[in-house]
Amino acid sequence: MRKAFVGGTVIDGTGAAPQPDSTVVVEGSKIVEVSQRREEFSPEALVIDVHGKTLMPGLIDCHTHFAPWIQWLINDQGHSLMFLGAKTTYFLKGVLESGVTTARDLGGLEAGFVEAQAKGLIPGPRLQTSLVIISPTNGLLDCIPGVGRAISPQGRVAQAPGVPLPWCDGPHEARKKVREVLRYGADVIKIAHTGTPYDTKLAPDRPHFTVEELEAICDEAHKAGVQVNCHVMKSTRATLEAVRAGVDIIDHGTLLDEECVEEMAKRGVWLTPMFSIAHWHTNHNPNPAARKFNAEMLKEHLRSFTLALKAGVPIAMGTDAAFAVGVNAKELEYLVQAGMTPMQAIVASTGRAAKCIRMKDLVGTLEVGKEADLLVVDGDPLQDITVLARKECLSLVIQAGVPMAGPMVSQFPWKPPKYKDENWLWS
Repeated sequence: MRKAFVGGTVIDGTGAAPQPDSTVVVEGSKIVEVSQRREEFSPEALVIDVHGKTLMPGLIDCHTHFAPWIQWLINDQGHSLMFLGAKTTYFLKGVLESGVTTARDLGGLEAGFVEAQAKGLIPGPRLQTSLVIISPTNGLLDCIPGVGRAISPQGRVAQAPGVPLPWCDGPHEARKKVREVLRYGADVIKIAHTGTPYDTKLAPDRPHFTVEELEAICDEAHKAGVQVNCHVMKSTRATLEAVRAGVDIIDHGTLLDEECVEEMAKRGVWLTPMFSIAHWHTNHNPNPAARKFNAEMLKEHLRSFTLALKAGVPIAMGTDAAFAVGVNAKELEYLVQAGMTPMQAIVASTGRAAKCIRMKDLVGTLEVGKEADLLVVDGDPLQDITVLARKECLSLVIQAGVPMAGPMVSQFPWKPPKYKDENWLWS
């Protein structure tokens, strides 16, 4: 059945000027028309009046975590794996309902969740996953929580099935680890080249990998045709090492200088600043010292972002949102507060985000031939960017042509979810 959304203002995700009183026609999973046609729809078409509303692409979160518990499984012994898996499916559904139709998980999500979403078993954003955050011994994820519960690559490890261990040391091990992670089903490689400012056992500005290890990781990943995301916080040296070694995306980038942004712009290295996680730690971290430290770091982060924006570094939206369900659109408010225009923030979260994660031919913009990932917003986000984070303003979320959430869902004929595998014995 064709669905024609008539009369809304189209923000297409390319950065082009908004088009009022427009029509978007969806057939199956695809967008088949973006125009200003009003009449002469076939009798079989479902025509939906969206006058006074905004039509825009579904949001894309280029850095989030749906199953962070997998990374610290040793510290979460109070729940069964099945309970934690159910918690992840709940998280996926909530994020989709908040308007995020595509997401890249950068640490924790087992590849089975990606397959389950793609085949229609569970609702959630269209997914990519890194499985783990590759790091060296005594790096970001080398958790030693206490006497008698130590974990190490050699043994006594709390490990989820389907997810490899994250550690490697030396360029040969690093290359082998990339191959292993890809064998487990990763779509992208995620590494950590620094710790975090709220980790008390590691200096936050210390680079973790050697340059040789970084180069081996990037070379092996690029041979396989996949990108490398690199976590870097509060270290210009670590950022420069990662960029020059060949990483594709800098995550956080809380301490950049002119040399960093010049190198990133020259090489086309993306930045996902993720103000959401910085604000969370500044306001909600249970450790008062960590809150104070992060408040100071946030000032540096804003200065770094301004340098990157001015230098022309490509920027995409990410949240690192492992702390709450369905708050991802709040990141657009933070991007605007940091100096982007509302249109720049929307494009960074749609068209440019799709380019960042190499899905620009499939999603990210309202163009003929693209997947029909579409939001109907009650309000104008160019005048008030906060409407995107207010659930009451999200009238409809469509993913691949299917109405998934929002009060307007009641206007569409209900169809039961269908598992996309005709050979499944239970169908």
